[in-house]
Amino acid sequence: ATHGGFMQFNQIDLTHIKTLRYRLRFLKPGLIELRLGATDGPVVSSVTVSNEGGDTWSEIVAPVSPTTGVHDLYFVFTSPQGKKEQLFHIDWIYFSPGEE
Repeated sequence: ATHGGFMQFNQIDLTHIKTLRYRLRFLKPGLIELRLGATDGPVVSSVTVSNEGGDTWSEIVAPVSPTTGVHDLYFVFTSPQGKKEQLFHIDWIYFSPGEE
């Protein structure tokens, strides 16, 4: 994931989703925002990614605001420095119906 980049998942129902679990390999600090409908849509989840884990795979969890219905989802990646650089690698994202 690079600064200013995004990943789109179409037609996902978040009605019963409480958290997102990410498996990442950290390179640089950054932010992941889950937005509805567009890259500048409403934010329903956000998590700060540090690079404290070093160049290893780690898992982080982010809460999801109560959301109903089917939406196109946009995972938007930003760097605190605002530089176009590689922030982290994403192995998977797990949509969880319960608290982690």
